[in-house]
Amino acid sequence: MPDKTSGYWDERYLQGHTGWDMGKVSPPLQAYFDQLCAIDPARRPDYIEQAHRLLKPGGKIAGLLFDRELRRSVVPGSSSFVPFASLGNPGGPPFGGHRDEYERLFTRYFNLRTLAPCYNSIPPRAGTELFFIAEKPQAPAGSNNENYPAPI
Repeated sequence: MPDKTSGYWDERYLQGHTGWDMGKVSPPLQAYFDQLCAIDPARRPDYIEQAHRLLKPGGKIAGLLFDRELRRSVVPGSSSFVPFASLGNPGGPPFGGHRDEYERLFTRYFNLRTLAPCYNSIPPRAGTELFFIAEKPQAPAGSNNENYPAPI
C-alpha cells in the first residue's frame, strides 16, 4: 500500500487521479456553506451566536464578506439607487456590509484572527471583499461553553 502523505495526494491531483473531485462543490458539502450576504443584517447576530454554539472551543469559521453596500443605479424610469437584487427582490438578498459591522458582530463571540482585504477576488469583486478567520476562544476555567458570552 502506498504511503499516503501529502506528496502522494499532490501527485494524484497533478496526474488527474482524483475520482473524488467532481469539478464543483458536491451537493452535501454545499449544504454546509452559508452566505452571510444572504442573511438579513438584522438576523446576523443570531447567525453568529449560533455559529458560536456549534463550534467547539478553538474551532474556526472563515470566509469572504462583502465590504460594500450592494446597490444598483440602473433602474428603468428611475434615477435613485435601489438594492442590488431589486429585480423582483427589492431589499435583497444579497445584502452588503462593512468591516466595522463585521468586527462588532464577530468579536462578541470570536477572536478575529484575520479580517483583511481579499487579495484574490474575482475581477468584478476586486477591492470589495474581506477575507476573515474567526476562532472561538477557549472557555474560561469553570465556565459552561454554551453560556459565554451573554447573548446580544
